Amino acid sequence: MRYRPRYNFTGVQDTGLPITPSVTIKDGSRTLVKGTDYTLSYSNNVNVGTATVTVTGKGNYSGTKKASFSITTGFAISPISDQIYTGSAITPPIIVKKGSKTLVKGTDYTVAYSNNLNVGTATVTVKGKGSYTDSVSICFEITAKTISGATVSSIADQTHTGSAIEPTVTVIDGSKTLLKGTDYTVSYSNNVDVGTATITVKGKGNYTGTKKISFTIVASQENTSSDVENIIINEENFPDENFRRYLREVIDVNSNGIIDAEGNSYYELEIVIARNIDVSGRSIRSLKGIEKLPLIVSLDCSNNQITELNVSNLPIDYLNCSQNKLVSLNINGCENLDYLDATDNELNKIYIKDCPLLIEAYDNYCQYGYLDDDGVSPSIVCIGYDDSFLLHDRYTDIISESVMPSDESLIVTYKWEKVSGKWYYVGTDGSRAIGFRKIDGTWYYFNKSGMMLTGWQSINGEWYYFESTGAVRTGWKKISNKWYYFNSYGKMATLDTEIEGKYYYFGENGVMRTGWQKIDGFWYHFGSSGAADIGWKKIGKKWYYFYCNGEMYSERTLTQNRKTYYFDSSGAMVTGWKKIQSFWHYFNSSGVMQFGWQRIKNKWYYFDYYGHMVEDTTLKIDGKYYTFNRNGVWIK
Repeated sequence: MRYRPRYNFTGVQDTGLPITPSVTIKDGSRTLVKGTDYTLSYSNNVNVGTATVTVTGKGNYSGTKKASFSITTGFAISPISDQIYTGSAITPPIIVKKGSKTLVKGTDYTVAYSNNLNVGTATVTVKGKGSYTDSVSICFEITAKTISGATVSSIADQTHTGSAIEPTVTVIDGSKTLLKGTDYTVSYSNNVDVGTATITVKGKGNYTGTKKISFTIVASQENTSSDVENIIINEENFPDENFRRYLREVIDVNSNGIIDAEGNSYYELEIVIARNIDVSGRSIRSLKGIEKLPLIVSLDCSNNQITELNVSNLPIDYLNCSQNKLVSLNINGCENLDYLDATDNELNKIYIKDCPLLIEAYDNYCQYGYLDDDGVSPSIVCIGYDDSFLLHDRYTDIISESVMPSDESLIVTYKWEKVSGKWYYVGTDGSRAIGFRKIDGTWYYFNKSGMMLTGWQSINGEWYYFESTGAVRTGWKKISNKWYYFNSYGKMATLDTEIEGKYYYFGENGVMRTGWQKIDGFWYHFGSSGAADIGWKKIGKKWYYFYCNGEMYSERTLTQNRKTYYFDSSGAMVTGWKKIQSFWHYFNSSGVMQFGWQRIKNKWYYFDYYGHMVEDTTLKIDGKYYTFNRNGVWIK
């Protein structure tokens, strides 16, 4: 490693401050990088004399090298604090002294500034004049200016297009118009759908911080029709009471009992507010009347009790009707629909006529695809187990169109057939059910050849158990004298699992564990029922305490009903003497920490407010002085 100074150190002048001249380090023709290849340290670099700079190798370099430079008497310049960028050259005033004498600018010295416009390190150079010939330079930092004080042009309302809207902004700082990409960057959020969008202007270069403004995206007038009328929220139009309640509470903002389709501000119309309907989890049995909302684009009616749903010909693009009791779903003519979640229902038919954008229709474990020559959807899905799916391709005929009846009928009907002692579920077209299939409310599984499976089966990395009838097992099951648990989909539970508010632990093989179990470094105890013990529990002859999640208390105190207990590293409740963090405590036979005066084996002790035993001191108690030896025993 070769050291070469950037300039001659000889005669560097005393400024009264630490002097840290820059250096250039080279390895051959390569200039090394400070902080990556080496670090610098200085010593004896304040007062007149010889100073030292030490170069220490880093990264691919090791070892050290030293060089010296001299500090001579000269000008002393007052330090300059960091300056904030202004857009103009910054020339902070300075005080120059020679010894104890304050010099006069223009008479005794001149001042020049460099690199003093933009963010970075600026330099002040002082040169002697008249009777003085000294010359010295000092530096100061110019820091970025916060952009929050700049003015950002307001944005007029933007019309909804279905795509991200990114209006241009103008940013002005004082009289200066800032440059995008040089002084700031721009990002947008919530700028697709009708509502309030946000523009974030982030400082760059000479500017720092952020400033946000908002603009409004309004619905396109072309989405409306002059035929749209006010809709009365009554039982005739909306038979379900809970659906009506939602419309009154959320959509009817002026509380007049009507979904208004007329007004001065389009995007404040209630018929427009009703574009997005979220009635999830409201115990709704029927959404009849939804068809009266002509502008609806999004509907979430999950987790209700709906049995039939008809949203045909609505401009809807998102539909979540999962976790209902649907036996019929009609989405005919929903040309904009590109997302459908119909999991956890009882569907036996679905209409998909004229849904060209639909790419994610799914119902857990089922397989369906009701198509005909007039209603083929090029990307409808044929659903398989665990939300997996196959795209229907009308060119390769994964689902043959030649066997498709009208869109008002099921494609194929199935019945049970026993062949060579094995059960199959066979369609009228000769096809066999494959994978999971719900039949008369019960789930079954058929292998690739269509044979119904029983007993233990590993499917997609999960274990299931099928009864001799083929029905998937759910809930608790004792198999070969060992207990297992299967969730509502039939998946075998493993590791820690919460069941009906209680915690259980199953090995990786699914067997329910009892007794002591160490999980993720913490101890738990599971009773004979398999449920984790909670709260106080006597195990053997010792008492333990377990958190509400079953984790065992250890090496900590517990205060209940104004009584304090302590549990050692094994988790057992402590009785008798116990030293905790350098202090002795005493716990009675019930494990309760003792306070105040206590007679133990005919000797008197005193325990303070924290339960600490008083020792080797004289203490004033209730106006009297008592002396205790180093064992804590009261002696006088």
